[in-house]
Amino acid sequence: MRPRVVGPRQVLLAALVLSAAGKASLLPEGELHAYMTEATSFCYQRLLADPTCCKDQHVAQAVRHKDVLRRGGEWTCGSSGSANACVDDRKGPRGQDAFWWPQAADCSTPRVLYVHGGGWQRHGPRQASYDVFGAYLSQVGGATVLVPDYPLVPVGNYEAILGVETAGESSERGR
Repeated sequence: MRPRVVGPRQVLLAALVLSAAGKASLLPEGELHAYMTEATSFCYQRLLADPTCCKDQHVAQAVRHKDVLRRGGEWTCGSSGSANACVDDRKGPRGQDAFWWPQAADCSTPRVLYVHGGGWQRHGPRQASYDVFGAYLSQVGGATVLVPDYPLVPVGNYEAILGVETAGESSERGR
């Protein structure tokens, strides 16, 4: 029986999962895992040192996209000291969601609502490679993907985010 070929992504994912589960330790600086190539080990070490180092910047071309400003989704990320101050770098009017769909999408196409990370304080659907991920998810999963630009903390909180999403859902249903 031939050994199964394991790709660098599987090795990295397995290492991170095992580490999180306490079943393995992270690789010491410069040490190679038996299944890791030198290039994979280099990328692995860079990613651990700086989680923003290695994000894909190429948006999938096989899907379509549109920025959508839903009714009730508008908000403003103000400068420090203003009533609507937020810590994100992108200041000003906000609330445009990113919507991705496969070319052959129809009413039976699966739907994904991807609420991005950023600790509820940073980024929108076109920042931190969330647009790249949304497009990729649409292409690979064959689904429509909506990445909302919700009001970030402290402008919004969980209830405000849920309210914006509910208002958007209600307005879409009413059309």
